[in-house]
Amino acid sequence: MFLTSSDGYIRLTQEQLVRIELVHLISGFDDPNSSSDAIVTGYTEWVSVMNHDGSAISVGWDWQLRRVGGVSNLARISSPRSNLMMQDNSITDLGQFKSEIILATFVDALHWQDNTLSHIMLGCTAPVHQSH
Repeated sequence: MFLTSSDGYIRLTQEQLVRIELVHLISGFDDPNSSSDAIVTGYTEWVSVMNHDGSAISVGWDWQLRRVGGVSNLARISSPRSNLMMQDNSITDLGQFKSEIILATFVDALHWQDNTLSHIMLGCTAPVHQSH
């Protein structure tokens, strides 16, 4: 269980974070006029199920489409953006920089690429559950 603090953050430890199940919310391409034809970039956002009080975790990041050996794959190209503030085991805030590092590791461990690629290529809107 998690709650939104008065400053808008949801505070979690790493142990709590790895137990969170995320659902694909939205993915899309960036403005095609803002990049060259050779580089395709976009965004994705994943969320937790809402708590009884309406609190939900949101984690989003930017990606780049890469083709290696004729196979398309996505790579994260930005730090994750989130409403999470990570805490250590003594429940002390780790700050924005350390939280971003922990969230980047968390996102990189998810198997988000195939689901996100499917959504952007097919224009799907159905949720895709992702857990550790």
